Amino acid sequence: MSIHNNRLNLAVLNYWMRLLRYLQILTLTLVVSFSSCKLHKNAISKEDKVSYNTRKIYNQHYYEAAKLKVLGDYVSASKEFNLALDAIPSSHEVMYQLANIYFKDKKLDEAIHWAELAVKNNPEYNYWYYGQLAQIYSTAKLYDKSATVFAEMVEKEADRKSNYEEAGNQLLNAKKPKEAAKYFERYITKFGAEENICRKLEALYFDINQPNDGVRIIKKLSDAYPTDVKFLGLLAESYTKVNRIGDAKAAYLRMLELDENNGYACFGMADVLRREGKNDESFAYLSKGFADKRVNIQHKLKVISSYYFLVTKDEKSKAQAFELSEKLLQAHPDDATAYQVYSDMLLAADEFSESRIFMKKGLAIDGKDYRVWQKLFGIDIKLNNNQFLFEDSRAALELFTTQPGIFIIHSQAALRIGEYGKAIETASQGLEISFKADEKIQLYLTLGNAWCENKNFEKSDEYFEKALEIDQQNAMILNDFAYNLFKRNAKLQKAEEMVLKAMAIEPNNGSYADTYGCLLMAQEKLTEAEIWIKKSLELEGENAEVLEHLGDLYKKQGKINLAIEAYKKALLKDPENKSIAIKLSKLGG
Repeated sequence: MSIHNNRLNLAVLNYWMRLLRYLQILTLTLVVSFSSCKLHKNAISKEDKVSYNTRKIYNQHYYEAAKLKVLGDYVSASKEFNLALDAIPSSHEVMYQLANIYFKDKKLDEAIHWAELAVKNNPEYNYWYYGQLAQIYSTAKLYDKSATVFAEMVEKEADRKSNYEEAGNQLLNAKKPKEAAKYFERYITKFGAEENICRKLEALYFDINQPNDGVRIIKKLSDAYPTDVKFLGLLAESYTKVNRIGDAKAAYLRMLELDENNGYACFGMADVLRREGKNDESFAYLSKGFADKRVNIQHKLKVISSYYFLVTKDEKSKAQAFELSEKLLQAHPDDATAYQVYSDMLLAADEFSESRIFMKKGLAIDGKDYRVWQKLFGIDIKLNNNQFLFEDSRAALELFTTQPGIFIIHSQAALRIGEYGKAIETASQGLEISFKADEKIQLYLTLGNAWCENKNFEKSDEYFEKALEIDQQNAMILNDFAYNLFKRNAKLQKAEEMVLKAMAIEPNNGSYADTYGCLLMAQEKLTEAEIWIKKSLELEGENAEVLEHLGDLYKKQGKINLAIEAYKKALLKDPENKSIAIKLSKLGG
């Protein structure tokens, strides 16, 4: 009994599913029939009388084709439409449908053929037929033909706005701007000044060197909406383009009467006053414009970019640059770019610590731009703060796990603060995603230096040799390898050969001169060593590490007072350096 009931239920379910499918198809057919009813009725109402059977055959094929078209089966639909056309050869509705199918199927030649026939065979004007033909012409880049069709539509249906606009658009596409202008002008005359058409026509007139007509059109738009500050702004800009500065100024002042804090009007007034040489008044308006939250931040960035170069010019320029930067921050407190701009201003003024603070605030809002992180690393380097560089690169590493540059920076920062295990770990991870030779070299050098500090000299030499395998003429590799051998007091002859080779490649590199001086000092060639260490200071400026080496040299020479002086200078450059502090204390300095 249970099995019988299950089979019965399944049979009933199948029945209802078939019925539902039938109803769906029936509904779809009725929708298609209804939507095409008017056109289809017109298609056969003017035909010569045909027999009942002929009309029946026509209808069967037409409605089946319409259903297939809706279902997306264009091949079968076109076959059915052609069978309908066989029954009534002059059916413009079928021609319209065939054009539509071929257009959807991107067969433009066939689409044009049937669209032209649909228009030709219909004794009455039909907006859809004409519109389809014009659209197909445009898609086929037959812009002249498309414009001609829209021009006919203007004459046949004068109250439809889109006909005028499309006629003008197609003439623009056909490179006939003056003819296009006539249709846009007719649009404005008939329907009034509207923003889209007026702005398009203004741009057209300026393009064809008829600027006064461009101004005339925007004036007409502004006159139509006299209290709209947006259109007054467009008018002011148009006046500025034709150098009618007085009229532009009047338009901006009218804007400010309507909206005293309008940032766009303030920017406009600033430009006008600057042209008149009234720089202080100009800046006052500019500052007011920066305070307006409604003005797009990108517009403000274009203006403020020129102030980066004025920060170091004089105190007045610097004050103005920071005033605009502060207004930018106040107006856009949730935009990371505002903080980055303020940071850049501080950076230009050599205020590195403050610059870093604002750069980090910006990154806290939006940290997705790797270039901004690179700026932050640059600030850390200017601050000569390896701990900052280590912390900031660690934070960046969480966001950019496939960026070899971050691994290079973080591993090098770890090396500089004495986190040798972290340096080795990060550099090794970086090698897994690095494919460029220069990236691999940087990471090999970090590993070579880190393993040397860990007293694993075999590993250290291994990575320096790997770097040299990539580029034997790389002066940086040769120098780093040589300096590590100096620190170990090993293979000094090989080290000297490498650093001399590096110096031959880059003779004015102070770091290489220092390495050579250290090697000479290790070989007790103290007089020569002093020459090269001092040369390093001449080339690179006072560097804590080189000053420390100079102190070491003076100590070897027994010049204790000079050694103390050198160590003190080094400690001023690097106050956290414990090695220098210990050496200084041992000398009683």
